[in-house]
Amino acid sequence: MLTLTTDLKTASGLPSSKIKAILDDAASEFDRIAKDAPDNPKLLAQSRRLDVTYAETFQAIGQTSDALARAGEAREIASKLAANIRTTRTMPVSNSGGQSACADRGPANGGAGVGRGGTDGGGEEPEFTRL
Repeated sequence: MLTLTTDLKTASGLPSSKIKAILDDAASEFDRIAKDAPDNPKLLAQSRRLDVTYAETFQAIGQTSDALARAGEAREIASKLAANIRTTRTMPVSNSGGQSACADRGPANGGAGVGRGGTDGGGEEPEFTRL
């Protein structure tokens, strides 16, 4: 879709109303696909890129109100993505026992240790830290 919008932005002789109709149809199709996973970061990032490209294309063809609307949508998505990144980076990682997932779980602490060989009491398989 990004190629479509780039091609339309540089198209000469195509009426702006036709370009707007094509972009609106493409946006509707993307929205239909993305509605099943509205919080998917990859789809949100793609949607933001499309909105920026739509805004640039609408601006190039003189559709300023549509350009501003798409730029505003891109900004909202960017804010949502940034908030998701901040939340993800500040969440503590722990296992169900309340210990840090990175805590030493060697034999003295109830485990075989991260990446260390060991058994679970009867097998040959090395046991690794379970989160």
